[in-house]
Amino acid sequence: MESPRPEFVKAFKELAKHVAELCELPADYADRITTRSVSLNYGGVQETMGAVLSAVMELEQSNGVLVLNTPHKTVDMLTETAEPNAKMLLTAECIETLEMLIDEAHEYVKGVRAQGDLFTPAIGESA
Repeated sequence: MESPRPEFVKAFKELAKHVAELCELPADYADRITTRSVSLNYGGVQETMGAVLSAVMELEQSNGVLVLNTPHKTVDMLTETAEPNAKMLLTAECIETLEMLIDEAHEYVKGVRAQGDLFTPAIGESA
């Protein structure tokens, strides 16, 4: 029920432009996209991170939304023998945003919220 830190919310909002890019939509569609979830997996010899972003996009001529799931893309090639192919990889900017989101998710699990750290006594309180 507690709100996450603003940095977590910002990372989710920044993913909208990556959803548009990964779904090969015009860049200006990002303003109408809201990222709802991120599915991460790790595979290959190096346990390479991969991701699928799920989002909704407001439609201009409908009351409903368009549900978007990006193609699965990875940080690096899953095998050393595979030819590097940019079509299969996440962009550096998307990876940076995902890493920020992951870091913020870890902080949330530790109890760090928008209103402060749940597990650290406030100044003047005893532990």
